[in-house]
Amino acid sequence: VLSVAEEAVPSNAPIESTITRTNRLVLSSLGGPIVALGVVVVRTALDDKIKTEDDFAASTGMTTIGAVPRYRSSDEGEPILLKGKERHHPAIEAYYIIRANMDYALPSDHGVISVLVTSPGPGEGKSTLAANLGVALALEGKSVILVDADLRRPVQHLMFDIDDAESPGMIDVLQGTASTDSVLRPTAVKGMKVMTAGERLSDPNLLLSGAPFASLKSRLTEIADVVIYDSAPVLVVSDTLLLAEGMDLTIMVCEAGRTGRRAARRALDALDRLEGIPKVGVLTKQQMGLDGYGYGNYYTDSGVDGGRISAVRNAASRAKFWESRRNGNRAK
Repeated sequence: VLSVAEEAVPSNAPIESTITRTNRLVLSSLGGPIVALGVVVVRTALDDKIKTEDDFAASTGMTTIGAVPRYRSSDEGEPILLKGKERHHPAIEAYYIIRANMDYALPSDHGVISVLVTSPGPGEGKSTLAANLGVALALEGKSVILVDADLRRPVQHLMFDIDDAESPGMIDVLQGTASTDSVLRPTAVKGMKVMTAGERLSDPNLLLSGAPFASLKSRLTEIADVVIYDSAPVLVVSDTLLLAEGMDLTIMVCEAGRTGRRAARRALDALDRLEGIPKVGVLTKQQMGLDGYGYGNYYTDSGVDGGRISAVRNAASRAKFWESRRNGNRAK
Protein backbone atom coordinates (compact mmCIF):
# COMPACT_ATOMS: atom_id res chain seq x y z
CA VAL A 1 0.00 0.00 0.00
CA LEU A 2 1.40 3.37 -1.07
CA SER A 3 1.21 6.36 1.20
CA VAL A 4 2.52 9.98 1.08
CA ALA A 5 5.43 10.28 3.41
CA GLU A 6 6.01 14.02 2.80
CA GLU A 7 4.20 16.43 0.59
CA ALA A 8 6.39 18.06 -2.08
CA VAL A 9 6.86 21.82 -1.81
CA PRO A 10 7.91 23.74 -4.97
CA SER A 11 11.23 25.61 -4.66
CA ASN A 12 11.33 29.33 -5.28
CA ALA A 13 15.06 29.25 -6.30
CA PRO A 14 15.83 29.20 -10.05
CA ILE A 15 17.37 26.07 -11.45
CA GLU A 16 20.83 26.73 -12.97
CA SER A 17 21.30 24.69 -16.06
CA THR A 18 24.62 23.37 -17.31
CA ILE A 19 24.41 25.78 -20.26
CA THR A 20 24.10 28.79 -17.95
CA ARG A 21 27.09 27.71 -15.93
CA THR A 22 29.12 27.20 -19.12
CA ASN A 23 28.22 30.65 -20.41
CA ARG A 24 29.27 32.18 -17.15
CA LEU A 25 32.64 30.45 -17.30
CA VAL A 26 33.18 31.56 -20.92
CA LEU A 27 32.23 35.15 -20.19
CA SER A 28 34.47 35.31 -17.13
CA SER A 29 37.43 33.92 -19.08
CA LEU A 30 36.92 36.37 -21.96
CA GLY A 31 35.97 39.38 -19.89
CA GLY A 32 39.48 40.11 -18.61
CA PRO A 33 41.16 40.13 -22.03
CA ILE A 34 38.32 42.15 -23.55
CA VAL A 35 38.62 44.81 -20.86
CA ALA A 36 42.39 44.85 -21.23
CA LEU A 37 42.06 45.22 -25.01
CA GLY A 38 39.64 48.06 -24.53
CA VAL A 39 42.08 49.86 -22.24
CA VAL A 40 44.84 49.46 -24.84
CA VAL A 41 42.61 50.78 -27.62
CA VAL A 42 41.58 53.80 -25.58
CA ARG A 43 45.14 54.58 -24.52
CA THR A 44 46.33 54.27 -28.11
CA ALA A 45 43.57 56.58 -29.31
CA LEU A 46 44.45 59.14 -26.64
CA ASP A 47 48.23 58.89 -27.24
CA ASP A 48 49.15 62.03 -29.15
CA LYS A 49 52.87 61.30 -29.35
CA ILE A 50 54.81 60.91 -32.58
CA LYS A 51 56.52 57.53 -32.61
CA THR A 52 58.17 57.02 -36.01
CA GLU A 53 59.40 58.97 -39.00
CA ASP A 54 56.35 57.83 -41.00
CA ASP A 55 54.11 58.93 -38.15
CA PHE A 56 55.82 62.34 -38.21
CA ALA A 57 55.20 62.74 -41.94
CA ALA A 58 51.59 61.53 -41.75
CA SER A 59 50.76 63.74 -38.77
CA THR A 60 52.14 66.96 -40.23
CA GLY A 61 52.24 66.46 -43.99
CA MET A 62 55.89 67.52 -43.77
CA THR A 63 58.65 65.85 -45.76
CA THR A 64 61.08 64.12 -43.40
CA ILE A 65 64.77 63.72 -44.22
CA GLY A 66 65.75 61.21 -41.56
CA ALA A 67 65.52 59.87 -38.03
CA VAL A 68 68.22 59.58 -35.38
CA PRO A 69 68.02 56.47 -33.16
CA ARG A 70 68.10 56.82 -29.41
CA TYR A 71 71.59 56.33 -28.04
CA ARG A 72 73.21 56.28 -24.62
CA SER A 73 72.95 59.48 -22.63
CA SER A 74 76.67 59.21 -21.90
CA ASP A 75 77.27 59.78 -25.64
CA GLU A 76 75.32 63.02 -25.65
CA GLY A 77 76.88 66.42 -25.11
CA GLU A 78 79.87 66.57 -27.42
CA PRO A 79 78.74 65.99 -31.04
CA ILE A 80 78.91 62.24 -31.59
CA LEU A 81 80.49 62.80 -35.00
CA LEU A 82 83.62 63.93 -33.17
CA LYS A 83 83.94 60.50 -31.54
CA GLY A 84 86.25 58.76 -34.02
CA LYS A 85 86.22 55.48 -32.08
CA GLU A 86 82.44 55.27 -32.62
CA ARG A 87 82.67 55.32 -36.41
CA HIS A 88 80.10 52.51 -36.80
CA HIS A 89 77.62 54.01 -34.36
CA PRO A 90 74.10 53.93 -35.87
CA ALA A 91 73.52 57.56 -34.88
CA ILE A 92 76.57 58.66 -36.87
CA GLU A 93 75.26 57.15 -40.08
CA ALA A 94 71.83 58.61 -39.32
CA TYR A 95 73.32 62.11 -39.25
CA TYR A 96 75.10 61.50 -42.55
CA ILE A 97 71.84 60.30 -44.10
CA ILE A 98 70.10 63.47 -42.90
CA ARG A 99 72.90 65.57 -44.33
CA ALA A 100 72.63 63.74 -47.69
CA ASN A 101 68.86 64.14 -47.86
CA MET A 102 69.17 67.83 -47.06
CA ASP A 103 70.53 68.42 -50.57
CA TYR A 104 67.29 67.22 -52.13
CA ALA A 105 65.28 69.78 -50.16
CA LEU A 106 67.27 72.66 -51.65
CA PRO A 107 67.16 74.20 -55.12
CA SER A 108 69.67 72.51 -57.44
CA ASP A 109 71.42 75.83 -58.13
CA HIS A 110 71.83 76.95 -54.52
CA GLY A 111 75.13 78.48 -53.49
CA VAL A 112 75.81 79.47 -49.89
CA ILE A 113 72.96 78.18 -47.77
CA SER A 114 71.47 79.35 -44.48
CA VAL A 115 69.74 76.63 -42.46
CA LEU A 116 67.50 77.21 -39.44
CA VAL A 117 67.07 74.33 -36.95
CA THR A 118 64.17 74.52 -34.53
CA SER A 119 61.62 72.35 -32.70
CA PRO A 120 58.12 72.74 -31.28
CA GLY A 121 59.34 72.65 -27.66
CA PRO A 122 62.54 72.52 -25.62
CA GLY A 123 64.70 69.44 -25.16
CA GLU A 124 63.75 67.68 -28.38
CA GLY A 125 67.26 67.41 -29.85
CA LYS A 126 67.51 70.43 -32.16
CA SER A 127 70.85 71.65 -30.78
CA THR A 128 72.39 68.18 -31.03
CA LEU A 129 71.20 67.89 -34.62
CA ALA A 130 72.52 71.35 -35.52
CA ALA A 131 75.96 70.54 -34.06
CA ASN A 132 76.29 67.17 -35.75
CA LEU A 133 74.99 68.48 -39.05
CA GLY A 134 77.64 71.20 -38.91
CA VAL A 135 80.38 68.65 -38.24
CA ALA A 136 79.19 66.42 -41.10
CA LEU A 137 79.28 69.33 -43.54
CA ALA A 138 82.72 70.48 -42.34
CA LEU A 139 84.14 66.98 -42.75
CA GLU A 140 83.18 67.20 -46.42
CA GLY A 141 85.48 70.16 -46.76
CA LYS A 142 82.87 72.88 -46.50
CA SER A 143 83.33 76.09 -44.53
CA VAL A 144 80.66 76.00 -41.83
CA ILE A 145 79.52 78.51 -39.23
CA LEU A 146 77.20 77.32 -36.46
CA VAL A 147 75.34 80.20 -34.82
CA ASP A 148 73.85 79.66 -31.38
CA ALA A 149 70.71 81.68 -32.02
CA ASP A 150 68.82 80.19 -29.07
CA LEU A 151 69.54 83.39 -27.22
CA ARG A 152 67.64 82.49 -24.04
CA ARG A 153 69.00 78.97 -23.45
CA PRO A 154 72.22 78.62 -25.50
CA VAL A 155 74.12 75.32 -25.34
CA GLN A 156 76.54 75.20 -28.27
CA HIS A 157 79.41 76.53 -26.13
CA LEU A 158 78.98 73.43 -23.95
CA MET A 159 78.82 71.04 -26.88
CA PHE A 160 82.07 72.35 -28.34
CA ASP A 161 83.76 73.00 -24.98
CA ILE A 162 84.11 76.72 -25.57
CA ASP A 163 85.13 78.72 -22.50
CA ASP A 164 83.65 82.04 -21.51
CA ALA A 165 80.15 81.34 -22.73
CA GLU A 166 79.13 84.93 -22.07
CA SER A 167 82.06 86.44 -23.94
CA PRO A 168 81.11 88.46 -27.04
CA GLY A 169 78.76 86.61 -29.37
CA MET A 170 75.69 87.07 -31.51
CA ILE A 171 73.94 89.51 -29.16
CA ASP A 172 77.04 91.71 -29.01
CA VAL A 173 77.22 91.83 -32.81
CA LEU A 174 73.55 92.81 -33.02
CA GLN A 175 74.12 95.53 -30.42
CA GLY A 176 77.08 96.88 -32.36
CA THR A 177 79.63 96.28 -29.60
CA ALA A 178 81.56 93.57 -31.50
CA SER A 179 82.26 92.70 -35.11
CA THR A 180 80.99 89.50 -36.76
CA ASP A 181 84.44 88.12 -37.50
CA SER A 182 85.78 88.79 -34.00
CA VAL A 183 83.23 86.54 -32.24
CA LEU A 184 83.70 83.43 -34.40
CA ARG A 185 85.29 80.69 -32.29
CA PRO A 186 87.31 77.82 -33.84
CA THR A 187 86.42 74.19 -33.11
CA ALA A 188 88.21 70.86 -33.27
CA VAL A 189 86.81 70.40 -36.78
CA LYS A 190 88.76 72.01 -39.59
CA GLY A 191 86.63 74.55 -41.42
CA MET A 192 83.97 74.84 -38.70
CA LYS A 193 83.47 77.82 -36.41
CA VAL A 194 80.88 78.59 -33.74
CA MET A 195 79.28 81.91 -32.89
CA THR A 196 78.07 81.73 -29.30
CA ALA A 197 75.01 83.61 -28.05
CA GLY A 198 76.98 86.21 -26.12
CA GLU A 199 75.45 88.51 -23.54
CA ARG A 200 72.13 87.33 -22.09
CA LEU A 201 69.09 89.53 -22.67
CA SER A 202 65.60 89.04 -21.31
CA ASP A 203 63.97 90.14 -24.57
CA PRO A 204 66.40 89.63 -27.47
CA ASN A 205 63.75 89.49 -30.21
CA LEU A 206 63.84 93.27 -30.51
CA LEU A 207 67.29 92.88 -32.07
CA LEU A 208 66.22 90.20 -34.54
CA SER A 209 63.65 92.13 -36.50
CA GLY A 210 65.77 94.97 -37.84
CA ALA A 211 68.81 95.78 -39.94
CA PRO A 212 71.47 94.43 -37.50
CA PHE A 213 70.45 90.80 -38.03
CA ALA A 214 70.15 91.28 -41.80
CA SER A 215 73.69 92.68 -41.80
CA LEU A 216 74.97 89.80 -39.66
CA LYS A 217 73.35 87.20 -41.92
CA SER A 218 74.79 88.86 -45.01
CA ARG A 219 78.31 88.88 -43.58
CA LEU A 220 78.15 85.22 -42.56
CA THR A 221 77.14 84.14 -46.07
CA GLU A 222 80.18 85.99 -47.39
CA ILE A 223 82.66 83.98 -45.32
CA ALA A 224 81.09 80.48 -45.18
CA ASP A 225 79.61 77.85 -47.47
CA VAL A 226 76.92 76.88 -44.95
CA VAL A 227 75.52 78.82 -41.98
CA ILE A 228 73.45 76.86 -39.45
CA TYR A 229 71.29 78.70 -36.92
CA ASP A 230 70.37 76.76 -33.77
CA SER A 231 67.17 78.63 -32.92
CA ALA A 232 64.75 78.65 -30.01
CA PRO A 233 61.68 76.37 -29.96
CA VAL A 234 59.04 77.84 -32.24
CA LEU A 235 56.12 77.43 -29.81
CA VAL A 236 57.96 78.95 -26.84
CA VAL A 237 59.15 82.36 -28.04
CA SER A 238 58.77 84.49 -31.16
CA ASP A 239 62.52 84.65 -31.89
CA THR A 240 62.43 81.77 -34.37
CA LEU A 241 59.84 83.33 -36.67
CA LEU A 242 61.98 86.47 -36.86
CA LEU A 243 65.10 84.45 -37.66
CA ALA A 244 63.41 82.21 -40.22
CA GLU A 245 62.69 85.05 -42.64
CA GLY A 246 64.99 84.66 -45.63
CA MET A 247 66.44 81.26 -44.70
CA ASP A 248 67.11 78.72 -47.45
CA LEU A 249 65.87 75.78 -45.39
CA THR A 250 64.13 75.21 -42.06
CA ILE A 251 64.52 71.90 -40.24
CA MET A 252 61.94 71.11 -37.57
CA VAL A 253 63.08 68.53 -35.02
CA CYS A 254 60.65 66.36 -33.05
CA GLU A 255 61.49 63.76 -30.42
CA ALA A 256 59.96 60.29 -30.75
CA GLY A 257 57.63 59.46 -27.89
CA ARG A 258 57.67 63.02 -26.57
CA THR A 259 56.54 65.52 -29.20
CA GLY A 260 52.77 65.54 -29.63
CA ARG A 261 51.13 65.53 -33.06
CA ARG A 262 49.12 68.63 -32.24
CA ALA A 263 52.24 70.48 -31.10
CA ALA A 264 54.08 69.52 -34.29
CA ARG A 265 51.18 70.72 -36.43
CA ARG A 266 50.96 74.01 -34.51
CA ALA A 267 54.68 74.59 -34.97
CA LEU A 268 54.43 73.88 -38.69
CA ASP A 269 51.43 76.18 -39.01
CA ALA A 270 53.50 78.97 -37.44
CA LEU A 271 56.40 78.37 -39.83
CA ASP A 272 54.05 78.18 -42.81
CA ARG A 273 53.30 81.86 -42.37
CA LEU A 274 56.73 82.43 -43.89
CA GLU A 275 56.12 81.57 -47.51
CA GLY A 276 58.75 80.34 -49.92
CA ILE A 277 61.02 78.67 -47.36
CA PRO A 278 61.42 74.88 -47.71
CA LYS A 279 60.63 73.03 -44.49
CA VAL A 280 61.62 69.47 -43.62
CA GLY A 281 61.41 67.34 -40.51
CA VAL A 282 63.83 65.19 -38.52
CA LEU A 283 62.85 62.75 -35.78
CA THR A 284 65.24 62.21 -32.87
CA LYS A 285 65.55 59.43 -30.28
CA GLN A 286 63.53 56.96 -32.31
CA GLN A 287 63.48 53.46 -30.87
CA MET A 288 65.45 51.28 -33.26
CA GLY A 289 63.25 48.87 -35.21
CA LEU A 290 59.95 50.73 -34.81
CA ASP A 291 60.01 51.85 -38.43
CA GLY A 292 60.42 48.33 -39.74
CA TYR A 293 64.17 48.63 -40.13
CA GLY A 294 66.96 47.86 -37.71
CA TYR A 295 70.66 48.43 -37.80
CA GLY A 296 71.36 45.09 -36.18
CA ASN A 297 74.76 43.66 -37.13
CA TYR A 298 75.02 45.67 -40.34
CA TYR A 299 77.86 47.71 -38.84
CA THR A 300 80.83 45.39 -38.65
CA ASP A 301 84.58 45.87 -38.76
CA SER A 302 85.02 43.24 -41.47
CA GLY A 303 83.54 42.33 -44.82
CA VAL A 304 82.06 44.50 -47.53
CA ASP A 305 79.88 46.62 -45.24
CA GLY A 306 82.72 47.43 -42.86
CA GLY A 307 84.92 48.46 -45.77
CA ARG A 308 82.17 50.59 -47.32
CA ILE A 309 81.48 52.47 -44.11
CA SER A 310 85.17 53.01 -43.45
CA ALA A 311 85.46 54.56 -46.90
CA VAL A 312 82.45 56.79 -46.36
CA ARG A 313 83.88 57.93 -43.04
CA ASN A 314 87.03 59.08 -44.83
CA ALA A 315 86.72 62.84 -45.31
CA ALA A 316 88.40 62.93 -48.72
CA SER A 317 86.17 60.16 -50.06
CA ARG A 318 83.06 61.96 -48.83
CA ALA A 319 84.19 65.21 -50.47
CA LYS A 320 84.63 63.45 -53.83
CA PHE A 321 81.29 61.69 -53.40
CA TRP A 322 79.37 64.95 -52.87
CA GLU A 323 81.20 66.68 -55.72
CA SER A 324 80.31 63.90 -58.16
CA ARG A 325 76.69 63.90 -57.01
CA ARG A 326 76.41 67.68 -57.42
CA ASN A 327 77.78 67.36 -60.95
CA GLY A 328 75.25 64.61 -61.64
CA ASN A 329 72.39 66.80 -60.39
CA ARG A 330 73.49 69.61 -62.68
CA ALA A 331 73.57 67.23 -65.65
CA LYS A 332 69.95 66.27 -64.99
